[in-house]
Amino acid sequence: MQKATRALLIGFGVFLFPYYAQAISFTFDCIEGSPVDSAIAGQLWIDIEEISDTEVSIRFRNEGPVDSAITRIYFYDVTPDDTPISSPGINNPTAGVVDFSSDFNGPGHLPGGNGLGTVFFAAGVQNPHNGIGPGEWMTINFVGDYASLLNALEPGGDLSIGIHVQSIGINGESGSFVASVPEPTTLLLLGSGLACLGIFGRRKARRRNR
Repeated sequence: MQKATRALLIGFGVFLFPYYAQAISFTFDCIEGSPVDSAIAGQLWIDIEEISDTEVSIRFRNEGPVDSAITRIYFYDVTPDDTPISSPGINNPTAGVVDFSSDFNGPGHLPGGNGLGTVFFAAGVQNPHNGIGPGEWMTINFVGDYASLLNALEPGGDLSIGIHVQSIGINGESGSFVASVPEPTTLLLLGSGLACLGIFGRRKARRRNR
């Protein structure tokens, strides 16, 4: 019942704002026990956008300023037979600079990520220099429904997204982080706010063109 209510809330927001409410951004939380300053989590972002009714885009970005590189990305599901997204396609913005692949040398699980579920997709780089550094980003496209994905990512949901970050600061530390997704009511308010900003911006543009 609770999950159905959450899905209804998200779906209601999508219905009200069929275009402008289809993108949202989150930061990450440092996994407890990770030996790095949790403040760096504030410069690591994930953007989820609906491309179409059957495709979503998940962008990972590092806003800096602390030197660091996102080097591995893990998608976990408690019920992997019922995952809301599938058929991942990696889009590296600049080949040879940010260079992620599903075929990488590294652990099959996020360090410290015990209890998150089963990894159903992972991507990484062979060298930290090809990770997502300050000012850089990388996108993974999936087949799936936007509202169902957000519903699965909510606190207590089945889906989790974790990242491993290396070369942090002058000491070159590493740490693990998990996407910090707000409660469904906050998701709805954020989506509504994005919609209002989009509508307001479009009206201003129309006035200028008159």
